[in-house]
Amino acid sequence: LLGSILGILAQAIFKFFPILGREIYEILQSPLSRNVFWALVINPIASGLVQEIWFRGVFQQKIGLWRATVLFALFHILPKPGLGLPLLSFIGGLIFGRSYNLTGNLLVPIVIHSAIDFWISLPLYFNFLNIPFDP
Repeated sequence: LLGSILGILAQAIFKFFPILGREIYEILQSPLSRNVFWALVINPIASGLVQEIWFRGVFQQKIGLWRATVLFALFHILPKPGLGLPLLSFIGGLIFGRSYNLTGNLLVPIVIHSAIDFWISLPLYFNFLNIPFDP
């Protein structure tokens, strides 16, 4: 539920700050991401699983919440300049890390992360928000 709420909130942010949505939209336009099953099922689950195992399960245990969150944000810097995705990733990393600290269960941030990735990908993949993306 929390992941869905945060994902829907991210959609609203993209509507008002299209530059943030544009960064993710470009990722979703890669050849592999054009496959709907990949973009909306496999990618969100795999991203949430792999990233949370590393950033919460390994890095956060070794270097703490704040440093792991900074690494998580840096990991999300794209080849094209833009701070939107790293900034949102920093905020998400704090939420994922805090949820892990509170529950002690790695499955919690994995599910939240996967749900957010799904809800972010859904409208951007189909461009439900009618954001004017430049080719």
